[in-house]
Amino acid sequence: LLSSVEDALFTPALLLTMKLSKVMMAIFLLTHWTACAWGWLGHPDRHQSTFGSEPHEISTCEPGGSCEPGITGSPWLRRYALELEPVIDQYLFSLRFATGIFTGSDFGLQPGFWGERAFVVFAMFASFIFLSTTVSKIVVMFNQIAQENNEHEELMVQFKDFMSKGGVPFAVQQKVRRYLEYQYKARRELQARRFEMLDKLSPWLRKEVTVHINRHILTQHPFFREMPEYLLPHACIIAVSVLCAPGDVVLQTGQKKETMYFVARGKLQVTVGSCEKGSIMLDDEELNNDERAQVMPAPGFFCADALFQDSWTSPYTVMCRTHVE
Repeated sequence: LLSSVEDALFTPALLLTMKLSKVMMAIFLLTHWTACAWGWLGHPDRHQSTFGSEPHEISTCEPGGSCEPGITGSPWLRRYALELEPVIDQYLFSLRFATGIFTGSDFGLQPGFWGERAFVVFAMFASFIFLSTTVSKIVVMFNQIAQENNEHEELMVQFKDFMSKGGVPFAVQQKVRRYLEYQYKARRELQARRFEMLDKLSPWLRKEVTVHINRHILTQHPFFREMPEYLLPHACIIAVSVLCAPGDVVLQTGQKKETMYFVARGKLQVTVGSCEKGSIMLDDEELNNDERAQVMPAPGFFCADALFQDSWTSPYTVMCRTHVE
């Protein structure tokens, strides 16, 4: 069930949360089963002792301890005068004991006969092996996150040092920093790594996944929407994903192109006419007052005429207002 939820609602943060949830659930279930087994062993019928032939009065018990002398005796429910307590209280005592085994802390209750002692020895060895494996998995998960963060921070420092020594203007440095931050976020969300991951699949599986990802984007245009079903997959696998930063100029007026662009996410500024005018980021008020400029949000497309003409020259300049794919 948890694996199905991961597949349906996949994000790195959710994946980590689901993994930790599965680990915690496994620990709780094992603790619960250990508590149930300990409660079953603690029933007075499991063993008869010289000092435990009859239920003990709580007033005769040692404060905070057992009601029988020595380290051997009756099962723990009678030994600690708990057999008349409500079942829920007995379960909580047993769960406290099981938690002590799994965490290596004080048990609160000591075994009284051979069956309980054998169970405690087995449970301690089993909990040591299970928790060692579990802790190592948790450490590996957090080490992977820390490694990605360290690599990103090191890359940022290297770029900052490189641009400072090269005399790169501060405004350009800020653009580079924002783009690297966006690329890092995109890689964590697997947007920038999906083609790298697709290379690990067989050719046919890679084609099927790529077609599924690109189909709804390409079919925004009537030409691809009406394309025969056996041809559309071939067009889908040709598409290439490009990430652009705010302020990047995707296309300039007068530029010759033979490709078509689809906007999968983000916003573009499209300015008809002058190349210099279109390379300037306009604010919302300027956009409203400039009839030649408009915003193109995702989903959308441009340069469609380039596919159907031998020589097409762009009449507009396209610039990224946000991070765009």
